[in-house]
Amino acid sequence: MEDDGASGESDPGKLGLRLEPLTPALAARLNLSREAQGLLVTGVDPVGSAAEAGIRENDVIEEVNRQQVRSVADLRAAIQRTGTKPALLLINRGGAGVFLTVRPR
Repeated sequence: MEDDGASGESDPGKLGLRLEPLTPALAARLNLSREAQGLLVTGVDPVGSAAEAGIRENDVIEEVNRQQVRSVADLRAAIQRTGTKPALLLINRGGAGVFLTVRPR
């Protein structure tokens, strides 16, 4: 999924994700703390590396390689730093922390 619109931005790391920054209103809708931060997954390409790693719609990406991400630019930078190596993502899934490893394409 490639979309550079203001909401629903796609990541440049070729993970196959559509993302938007988590706002307090979105956090409340997902029954998360209003202080929760990260990137909300609004779409997953079923044949992308994110889907292979188990990332789902409504997951919140909080960290990449132990670095907090708050914007698509943060995610871009973190993924670019990994190069061809897999990236470790901390996902908030329904209030529980889940670690997943994904390899950018």
